[in-house]
Amino acid sequence: MIQKIYNQTVRRFLPRKIAAFNGVPVRRPKLFDQTDVRPGWEATFIDAIHRVVEPGDDIVEIGGGYGVSAVVAAREVGHEGSVTVYEPSRESVEVIKETAQLSKVGEIVSVVNAAVGEVKESFLGDLVDESKNISPEEIPECDVLLLDCEGAELDILRSMSIRPRNLVVETHPRLGAPTEEVIEALPSCYSVLSVEELDEESELEKEDDIRVLTVTKDN
Repeated sequence: MIQKIYNQTVRRFLPRKIAAFNGVPVRRPKLFDQTDVRPGWEATFIDAIHRVVEPGDDIVEIGGGYGVSAVVAAREVGHEGSVTVYEPSRESVEVIKETAQLSKVGEIVSVVNAAVGEVKESFLGDLVDESKNISPEEIPECDVLLLDCEGAELDILRSMSIRPRNLVVETHPRLGAPTEEVIEALPSCYSVLSVEELDEESELEKEDDIRVLTVTKDN
């Protein structure tokens, strides 16, 4: 009860401090929060990025969260590559930009305040006006497509015109994108390399049965 009262009163007015989320500095915890290091944050998704992203790749990410995965991808592609993030939440856009700057990859990461496909909800809320949304057919060409877009995965996979070398997809059963249907929605030129449970440290992902798919284009 005391913790709940603190969270609803004092904590909400405290400034934020920088913490390490899977090796990426992020300004999210409040001043007196005890957890400053989260080595397992988004570990399943991050591990998949390390496996499939190569130096010089152009990456498109749909749904940016705190910007941790965008920074990891930027570190992998280097200055010869690029990372473009489409994020529907105005607040998340600013967080992602700051996270990229903190890791000195701001020149590699660009953030577009727009939703792609039909988004059911946002990581941090405060969605952009629907007039700024883009259709899956408008996703630009890329080498790797990262999808963590809160239920829009099916819409994107069924409608996108691009065929990247690899996909990393987080499924969301509660939001209408269960793992089985996401796999069925993959274009016929793709094969699933792995299906893994979401790591436990992604605290805002409390839904059961979320999986991370690593997908490759057939030769």
